[in-house]
Amino acid sequence: MAGDAGRPSRPLRPSIPNPMMRTMPKLRTRAPLLLGILACVATLLAAPMESRTLEAQTPEELRRMAEQELGRPVSDEEILRRLQASGLSAADIRRELERRGQDPAAADPWLDVLEGRSSAVPAGTSPAPLVEILNQEAPSEVRRAEPPPPVEPDPGPPIFGRELFRRATTEFQPLAMGPAPPGYRVGPGDELILVLTGDVEQAYELTVSREGWVVIPDVGQITVQGRTMEGVRDVLFQRLSARFSGLRRGPDATTFFDVSLGRLRTNEVFVIGDVERPAAYTVGGLATALTALYQAGGPSRSGSFREIRVNRGGEVVATIDLYRYLLEGRAHEDLRLEHGDIVFVPPARHRVELSGAVVRPGIYELRAGEDLRSLLRMSGGVDPAAELRQVQVARILPLEERAPGRDRVLLDIPVRDLDQAGAEPIPLQEGDRISVFAVLDDAANQVRVSGAVWRPGDFGLTDGTRLWEVLDRAGGLLPDVVEGRAQIQRLQDDWTRRLIPVTLGVDREGRPLENPVLEAQDEILVYAARDLREEGRVSIGGWVREPGVYPHLAGMTVADLVLMAGGLRTGAYLERADVSRVVRVQERTDTLTETLSVPLDSALVFDGAGGAPAERAISSTAAADFPLENLDAVFIRRAPGFEVRERVVVSGEVAFPGPYSITTRSERLSELLERAGGLTPEAYPEGVQLWRASRDGTGAQLRVGVDLPRVLSRPGDRNDLLLEPGDSIHVPSFIPTVEVRGAVAAPTLVLHRPGAGVDHYIRQAGGYLQRADERRVRLQFANGEVATRGRGFLFFRGRIPRPDPGAVIVVPEEDPSDGVEFREVLAIVTSTATAVGTILLAVSRF
Repeated sequence: MAGDAGRPSRPLRPSIPNPMMRTMPKLRTRAPLLLGILACVATLLAAPMESRTLEAQTPEELRRMAEQELGRPVSDEEILRRLQASGLSAADIRRELERRGQDPAAADPWLDVLEGRSSAVPAGTSPAPLVEILNQEAPSEVRRAEPPPPVEPDPGPPIFGRELFRRATTEFQPLAMGPAPPGYRVGPGDELILVLTGDVEQAYELTVSREGWVVIPDVGQITVQGRTMEGVRDVLFQRLSARFSGLRRGPDATTFFDVSLGRLRTNEVFVIGDVERPAAYTVGGLATALTALYQAGGPSRSGSFREIRVNRGGEVVATIDLYRYLLEGRAHEDLRLEHGDIVFVPPARHRVELSGAVVRPGIYELRAGEDLRSLLRMSGGVDPAAELRQVQVARILPLEERAPGRDRVLLDIPVRDLDQAGAEPIPLQEGDRISVFAVLDDAANQVRVSGAVWRPGDFGLTDGTRLWEVLDRAGGLLPDVVEGRAQIQRLQDDWTRRLIPVTLGVDREGRPLENPVLEAQDEILVYAARDLREEGRVSIGGWVREPGVYPHLAGMTVADLVLMAGGLRTGAYLERADVSRVVRVQERTDTLTETLSVPLDSALVFDGAGGAPAERAISSTAAADFPLENLDAVFIRRAPGFEVRERVVVSGEVAFPGPYSITTRSERLSELLERAGGLTPEAYPEGVQLWRASRDGTGAQLRVGVDLPRVLSRPGDRNDLLLEPGDSIHVPSFIPTVEVRGAVAAPTLVLHRPGAGVDHYIRQAGGYLQRADERRVRLQFANGEVATRGRGFLFFRGRIPRPDPGAVIVVPEEDPSDGVEFREVLAIVTSTATAVGTILLAVSRF
């Protein structure tokens, strides 16, 4: 509250906007929509003409007014997008509407969509109450500060400081609302809230013009640019006290005023140099260089963290060292930006790489006067496991000192000397690679115990420690320990190991039979019986649900294995299961396995099917009593009389298309078509297509040529194929065309002409291409049968059948590796003619 004299205990009235008492139209590129509407309403109410209030206008009219305000059509999606990009919370939006004298619930249709309570804005909802807020919050020429995209991970060693800019967040953005810091200076675009109370009750929203002044009705123009809020209060007191007599310093004041900041201005700044996203950015009035730098993604991999400069009016007004912020939390160099400021990040200089046993390994940038001790301090210090006797520095030699094969040198530096008083500084050069080594993982006095003990691991060793003492510290021996022998592997002077066998066991008095003294780095191996025993396995295959290999357990029977395999499948043969057992003999023999037959139990068939009489199988307990041995293989066969229902599919021009089950093993194509109701009048039997699975196990479907007219006229002959599971039969309707493919000028469909040959259709397709192989033309009839042009004599082409409707003519391309060159043919013809001439000459002489 301003006014050095006043009644501070008296609360000020809230700042309620009064459109009739605004200072002047806000200096923006577009007048606020809501104020314009309210002003028009007030004018119309005062005029004698007939008018309607704002509340009486329809949502469509309000939307048109909003579109006029924006100068273009406005959609619900744009309102939602701009609300989301504004950075305002739902509470901020409602509070701003209420502050402007609007209904806070006017924003609910859009907020419900943003918060997931609704999927769409109700039709006809007016966006007018939000347009002014959005225009004031984010004009079209202003880009609101949004979370920047995350910086991609560095491909090499981490650069110290880049992690700060890696995450996408808005935590560095200054608040658009709330109190401004004491040193904040008012500038163009800032909004001042002036409230008068007491004898005068008025509230003003004053926007600072581009020239830096505001206008108060009945008071006049007041310059506020460059002043702090305290300075603004002083100048306002001087001008307002001249207008309002009750406003004075002292206890007798009857008029009071308060001024505060509303919306803060935005500044356009430039972030250039070695940054991730150099560009012009619009930031808030409280934004600092770090704010803009974060928006730009921070320094790039080549950018400096120590020499960031802020240029203002052609001069460097601040140089920022981010290491002070990162290492000490001090940001006193972080200057508040003004309009037109340039944040410049130069390339990094004097970089070194630190690796090994330090808290924060990575690439660091050093300034003048910083040495190895400074570097270790920046990295957080050495790790407790660091070997402090030396640090190794790999240094690139200066150009004048280099020689072939000698570009780097290694320097060993004792680290412990750095902390001593008066220690000489150890300077570093650009490009140095500093390695801080860690101590060895193995302890000097350790022994290792593994195998059949309760707690295997490493144990400390003292002078005179013996074997059984360490075994006791390891929890003792497991019950399945292999008694009689253990092993000690001892490290020798040449770093090879020697095996020392030890007899485990105790005498009658409980004393160890052998208890040797151990040495450092000994490894004690105690074997367990389970480690030496071959893991048993049995297998099961055939008519079970889950065939496979299973572990062999003591006491396992055939019935147990069947249960582990998920039980028998429907149709399993219950008369017997075949058990193949390895013949265990020491001598060589021709017999490798023996096969045992075991009756099964129908109870193992959980759906009640089987291949043997249930009354016999249920009473059988042979499977439950037959024990299995290691490597046994059980095979369950399918019952001879059980067949899985197989299907074929009929489609196209038949009376009843669809899937059909094969009724007998000898069912033929003609019988299937009869079951399908026969062919329809539109059917084209010459074009029937029969697809059948290939026998190579790949699952490929192959076309089978079928002469269906002959099959229908002579059912049961050799052309009437036996059906196979998975067959697919398609009977097409009449196909009046012949297709021409391959090496022709224009592959196409040609209308079938009775009696026409292959050459007629090829001419209709534009004729052969130069690369066409006329000798290998293929004709595929509509039923899948294929004919090729026969081999001709010398230069004469072979014959090929005439195409039927639905046929396909394929003209392949000539294979360059095939055939004989013309000169070779000419040589053959010449030699043949010479031979014939010689024979004729000889005959004529006789």
